Amino acid sequence: MGDVPFEALMRLLRVKASSYINEFVEKLKNDSNKFVPVDGNVHPITVSALEDDEDGLLPVINEQNTQILSFYHSEIEQYINHYMRSWNPCVSTLQGVQRVIDDKNTIKNMLTVS
Repeated sequence: MGDVPFEALMRLLRVKASSYINEFVEKLKNDSNKFVPVDGNVHPITVSALEDDEDGLLPVINEQNTQILSFYHSEIEQYINHYMRSWNPCVSTLQGVQRVIDDKNTIKNMLTVS
């Protein structure tokens, strides 16, 4: 067997993999029996792809460090709180608009041509 140039092999693999992925996505898009969102992740073929690996490494890691689960729960809680706080400026803006909408005199003054 002769040597296969690595770069040529990688290009061929990339082209083939891309082609197969595109073909799979097209099959999902053309499946008239199912509703498939843009990302395709709720199709029956892909919905449970990781279901079996749900608790893969956690039990092993938990044996080594019993605090790891509480650490991750704490980190997740912090990120959720940070995310929720990031919406405060948007909510404030919407509350200001709601106050204007509730004040009929202000709306009347805004719409009246001087």
